[in-house]
Amino acid sequence: MKKFLENYAIWLVLIILAFFYFSAMFFTPLLYWDENVYLANSRSHTTESNFVEDYRFPLTEYFITLPWLIFGESVVLARTIIILITLASVFLVYLISKKFTKNPLLPAIIFGFLPVTLKWSYKVYPDILGTFFILLSFYLLTYKNNKWLLASGFFAGLAFLAKFPFALFGLSTGLWLLAKKDWQKILMFSGGVLIAITPWLVFNKFVYNDFLWDVHYQYNIVKSYEFVQDKTVLRKHLTNNLSFFSLTAFFGFFALLNKKNKYLMPASFFVVLSLFYYLFFVGAKYERYMLSYIAFIVLFGVVGFEFLAQKLGLKNKYWLLIITLLAVSGPFIGAFAKTKNNCLYSRDSSLYQALTFLENNETDMVLSNVWPWIGYYNNDKVGSLWSDNINFMVMRYRPEFVVYNSIFGNSKESKYFDYIINMELKAQFDSSCSDDVTLVFGNR
Repeated sequence: MKKFLENYAIWLVLIILAFFYFSAMFFTPLLYWDENVYLANSRSHTTESNFVEDYRFPLTEYFITLPWLIFGESVVLARTIIILITLASVFLVYLISKKFTKNPLLPAIIFGFLPVTLKWSYKVYPDILGTFFILLSFYLLTYKNNKWLLASGFFAGLAFLAKFPFALFGLSTGLWLLAKKDWQKILMFSGGVLIAITPWLVFNKFVYNDFLWDVHYQYNIVKSYEFVQDKTVLRKHLTNNLSFFSLTAFFGFFALLNKKNKYLMPASFFVVLSLFYYLFFVGAKYERYMLSYIAFIVLFGVVGFEFLAQKLGLKNKYWLLIITLLAVSGPFIGAFAKTKNNCLYSRDSSLYQALTFLENNETDMVLSNVWPWIGYYNNDKVGSLWSDNINFMVMRYRPEFVVYNSIFGNSKESKYFDYIINMELKAQFDSSCSDDVTLVFGNR
């Protein structure tokens, strides 16, 4: 029984996680904000898409495009791909943990059952994909044979293409290799990165005459529109997800330092650089931004937990497993229940009803504060309500409909909709399980 658990426990964990991830996906059939954008971009590679934001991080849309070319366009298929990548990431955490701890199952369990992992396990966002490539790159980095460094660099480059700030991992690894003054390894790793990003650089230069076109474009957008949250928000995200493991991570770091674990430094560099970047250079402290580095904090936390348990005389690995399960079960169950009861993304939401209404009407142009949903689901040309002067935008864009949702997007005060030139209220949709309302104005 003991041998069975050691050999097959990780597969049991992955099966259980798959059940929860797929359940969460089916509880929330309506896409989240940027999911609409990445899927609309993917559609543009297979058929005509009237809604495209081609400055987005490039890799995610192509990961969805290839399966769509084979099996056809499907939201369920796209989300299933992300779930499989999430499960593969959990498995990589397990494999990496074997290099650091005698209980590699514990970091995999904690990472897989984190509320933030559950929340983003199925959403078509670049964070999970980029995290997978970071973990894969780090895992290959731990191989002794230098030939794997080329592959490690290649996947570090793909992590960057999945999400540009994930270049921090490649930078951290480069600093580590530079500190060791191992020029052969530096060249191998850098060569792998270059192989990965060269097609992207050439494409940008050929199409936009700028090697870093989408980097520059995104920087300007973020600079113009990003809001700033207090730095304590990041600390709350970490403590809410990691429980006491966020504290034991410090003990784990020094325990690994004492053991002279040679892979401690690149992992530590990456965590420190990421925390510094998101604390001081990124205004919005979104929880999903932690995904890229939280697995390493989990790993340090488990090593620290083992160290403290040993000092307290708690050496039985099964007691460690039980304590770990108790620590992660509460927050995970709470996050799962919240996902299950999230009315805003269900078929009962007012937005879902409004999308059905628009689907049954001929439209060419729609203005809305929920434009990504309309752009993807209805494949319409769309514009955001970027001005308080609704009549000015109606005269400029000549839309068939103006759609306003009371919760999503940049909500406008209802007074702005008291009178829209040449338009009238065509439909009002109320959610049956929350207080959100969607108003649809159409031509008189």
